[in-house]
Amino acid sequence: MSQAECTQVVLLTLAEYEQVRAASVRGLAARGHEDLSIERVVAENERFLTTEKFGEASEVHAEGDPR
Repeated sequence: MSQAECTQVVLLTLAEYEQVRAASVRGLAARGHEDLSIERVVAENERFLTTEKFGEASEVHAEGDPR
């Protein structure tokens, strides 16, 4: 879940964003900003982590899916 107090900016290309959001339960987090109580890290690079939500968080995240 996003946290309002987090202001970390992550730069990514459109292709990177599309790859992350190809699955509705996936999102991204700045390195060190993942919440392992609601998501698992499925990929990472030097700029950001790709995460996959589980449990209730996955349902909430999927509801915001722009597809």
